[in-house]
Amino acid sequence: MPARSLSLTEFLPTSAAEYYRQWLQRKRLKHGVAAVSEFAREHAFMCGQQIGVIAGGYFRWAERPGGEDSADAFGAYISSRYERWREARVEARRAPMRSVAQPWRSIRGSRP
Repeated sequence: MPARSLSLTEFLPTSAAEYYRQWLQRKRLKHGVAAVSEFAREHAFMCGQQIGVIAGGYFRWAERPGGEDSADAFGAYISSRYERWREARVEARRAPMRSVAQPWRSIRGSRP
């Protein structure tokens, strides 16, 4: 029986916290300032280009009354960004190929 390939929905965890914990494990890091900053650097497509903003925003958020600094808390902090990123990746995978060559089109976009 041929091996079945995994879809993105099966490959990417549904929760941001689980994705972050798996990332920490792959990197052999413990959650903390350095890990959050490195995660933000490596995930600019999810976190934005200003790494200090996401890291600083998270630590201010974690210091709020009743807040905590943990891998799960960071996952909660980035969950909306993660969900948008994950859904965009899944949708991109489902979309039909739009770059299929159309040999009848010239560079100017007219028929030969």
